[in-house]
Amino acid sequence: KTDEYYEFWRNGDNTQLEEGNFASLFATSDAMIHDCGSFTAEYLYTKKPVMFVTNDIEKVCGDLNEFGKKCIEQHYIGSEGKEIFNFIDNVVLKGKDIKKNDREDFFNNILKSMENLDFGECVYRTLLKEFKWDIQ
Repeated sequence: KTDEYYEFWRNGDNTQLEEGNFASLFATSDAMIHDCGSFTAEYLYTKKPVMFVTNDIEKVCGDLNEFGKKCIEQHYIGSEGKEIFNFIDNVVLKGKDIKKNDREDFFNNILKSMENLDFGECVYRTLLKEFKWDIQ
């Protein structure tokens, strides 16, 4: 089953499989469309437009802590092809990014305090801070 999953992403139309460090992929992208909780915070470090695809955003948010919910607020939300097409056409290609200032503020006020660290380390430290755990 795992092999089939990787095969889908390796060979599908408009899909890509990245198994290594994805920081350079994030850096060279124009935007991201995803349904992966792991990327919810990490992609925000790019300050680029991002869409979370789900049929039930309330359920997704119900499973998140406050930091995760704040991250989702920075995303465009879509569940249908027309919403994804609108995101690509208007936000990415035409630059009508109404969430840009919110993402910039989120970056400056929440994420930026961890400059010079890679994405994973920043997310890790943000979560430690959110849970009020000491960093040694």
